[in-house]
Amino acid sequence: MLVSLFGLTLAVAPVLRAAESPAQEGLAKSVAESMPDTSGESGVGKTTVNPQDLARGKSGSGRRAEVIPILLIVFGCPVAIVGLVAYFRARKQKQLHDTLRIMIEKGVPIPPELLRPPITAGEVSEADKDNDPRTALRQGLFLIALGLGVCIWLWIKSSDSWGLGFIPLLIGLSFLAEWRIESAKPSNSK
Repeated sequence: MLVSLFGLTLAVAPVLRAAESPAQEGLAKSVAESMPDTSGESGVGKTTVNPQDLARGKSGSGRRAEVIPILLIVFGCPVAIVGLVAYFRARKQKQLHDTLRIMIEKGVPIPPELLRPPITAGEVSEADKDNDPRTALRQGLFLIALGLGVCIWLWIKSSDSWGLGFIPLLIGLSFLAEWRIESAKPSNSK
């Protein structure tokens, strides 16, 4: 899908350039012919248009043919990726439903593991993640580092918006406070 999108952009760009070029050249000639000769006047308020500059795309409109493929790639790739993820997720769900339908038709009992997503090695379930105080510590440290990085980067870029980095930084501090409160509580585990 991505390859076909890229091929489409490569195929469209030369066509756009070819279609745009004669129109610009014709426009440049008509503008040059319609302008009165002001060689004897003072030059104040005089606008000169060079037909060759318009034909070469120096007016800025000739760059559209170069920008369109780039925009198609930049905005088309995320759409294609989301489409592929949705397609494969739907395909996996269809296979699961087909398996369940066949099991029901044959009268085989359905194991509960088939109905919940598998947990891979080293991964904990969502219920365990919510109870683990290290999750808040991990999220807090990550957001503090992200906030500091954004602040420093925007400050180096001499932007007036360097304070935007305080948003993730303060959220990270709140996660650290939650971790500290949760770790201070006595645990009821065995």
